[in-house]
Amino acid sequence: LDINQCAMPHYVPNAFKGSDRCDYQSTVCEPVFGRGFRLGKYKCRCRPGYEYPFIDHN
Repeated sequence: LDINQCAMPHYVPNAFKGSDRCDYQSTVCEPVFGRGFRLGKYKCRCRPGYEYPFIDHN
């Protein structure tokens, strides 16, 4: 059994939906499955235009 804390439509029965801590303006919540009944098993992926800048010092 996995917990999905990411936002879902209102009709999906899930007591944990929307309890993630992603910033929805700059990120998208992606659940990580296969870890069992644990909270905090999600990733906050950057939306386009909000990626962390890669700085090449060479």
